[in-house]
Amino acid sequence: MKYSLLSSLFALLILSTSCEKQENTPSSSLQLQFNLTYDGQPLAMFQKVSYPDGASIFFDKFNLFLSDCYLVNETGKTSLLDVKWLDFTDLQDIEAAKKGIILDLKELPSGNYKSLTIGIGLSPAWNATKPSDYKLIIH
Repeated sequence: MKYSLLSSLFALLILSTSCEKQENTPSSSLQLQFNLTYDGQPLAMFQKVSYPDGASIFFDKFNLFLSDCYLVNETGKTSLLDVKWLDFTDLQDIEAAKKGIILDLKELPSGNYKSLTIGIGLSPAWNATKPSDYKLIIH
């Protein structure tokens, strides 16, 4: 009797978890590529480029935040990401600069979108936070 009750409970557990309704919502992915250029050419860090007055300059660091990124359609907007840090500092040769930085966004709702909104820098809401608002995660 004890084993019969246990096996019945186990079977009920299996049936209840396997009968959950699973949504079959079609999804899509989106790749966003970010490249730096200077005077129409790919910009690699630490590579000399000509300044308009004839002097040579080079960039050793370029980074920025993206925030509040959305795809917009007729029914509203779909959030792509809240905040993303883009750091171009490691793009130190022309080939790497041509590749740029690619954000691969997956599992987005499929649909017909009419625009893409990308905020450069932090939104006021994100900018109002302080480091103590977040937990320290050590990998």
